Amino acid sequence: MIGSMVGLGGGFVIVPFLLLGMAFLPAKVAGTSIVVVFVTAIISASQYARHHLIDWKLGGVLAGFSVPGAIIGAMLTGDISTGLFMEIFAVDLLLVASYLFFRPNRPLRITFSKQYKGEVRVKESAGNPGGTVTYAIKLPLAAMVFFPAGILAGLVGVGGGSIMVPGMLLILGMPAAMVAATSMMVMIFNAGVAGVVQTILGHVDWIAAALLSVGAIAGSRIGPHLSVRLRKEHLTRLMSVVLLVTALTVLFLA
Repeated sequence: MIGSMVGLGGGFVIVPFLLLGMAFLPAKVAGTSIVVVFVTAIISASQYARHHLIDWKLGGVLAGFSVPGAIIGAMLTGDISTGLFMEIFAVDLLLVASYLFFRPNRPLRITFSKQYKGEVRVKESAGNPGGTVTYAIKLPLAAMVFFPAGILAGLVGVGGGSIMVPGMLLILGMPAAMVAATSMMVMIFNAGVAGVVQTILGHVDWIAAALLSVGAIAGSRIGPHLSVRLRKEHLTRLMSVVLLVTALTVLFLA
């Protein structure tokens, strides 16, 4: 539920559960988690689509940057040690926790000429009476954000949201209303492709994936509706503390 609210998927909860609670090896963790993240992304994106917060053409372009990275990351999963896997995941958690706690409002000003222009419908307000927000995405910067996000998605099994969400807000300057929705839409491709590679490599525990997907389906149907209605500041800062404790625990065990 929380992962779909902020566009991070659910891998940051599933991975430590499988790694520490179920004592899965890193390859099984990544493979099983990415299947559940794929289920979460499909349900979440369908819910966000009802609120008209997804630019499907832009999502396809961004997925084109991230999918090659997801393939590379998935193929590398079986070649890393448990300790290194835990360290990579802990650093990823620390990045997520820092973003969720501080959430800077102003994007970085980096200029590129080639842009993708579009608009997204949002809830009408006094500051936005028309109910639409226009934006221009710098495609070279998008490639710099989404390719490494894809690698992380395939390597660790978290979907890549911890890079995509801060990158969309702080580097690409995308409207906050569409960030979570776009992240979940791109995650369908990341997790789907990485899941296929992990399946071919025999890294998926299908019983665990099926059981975890039951909770993922329920939570990912609720999260997007809460995301468009509730203020997330207090929730995300509380979540950042939980993620920080988890990251430090994983680093200690690594």
